[in-house]
Amino acid sequence: MLEIALSNTDRLMHLVEVLEGEPELANGLTTPPPVVAEGVETHQQLLQLKALRCEYAQGFFFSKPVDSEAASALIKQSLL
Repeated sequence: MLEIALSNTDRLMHLVEVLEGEPELANGLTTPPPVVAEGVETHQQLLQLKALRCEYAQGFFFSKPVDSEAASALIKQSLL
């Protein structure tokens, strides 16, 4: 799993440019690792991540930090 913190957008965009410009970095991978973007705070950031085909994200945009009981309730609610 590759985790990317969004605290520095310039760094994220540089990483994207490197990965797009160097396809041989992924040549040895039969299945690319999942990417989790951390620190998503705005809808614009989420749209940018979707454009980059990032499937997993977390941050204040989705929920403030919660305890384990509240997290369980959120998960159950999303499964209904």
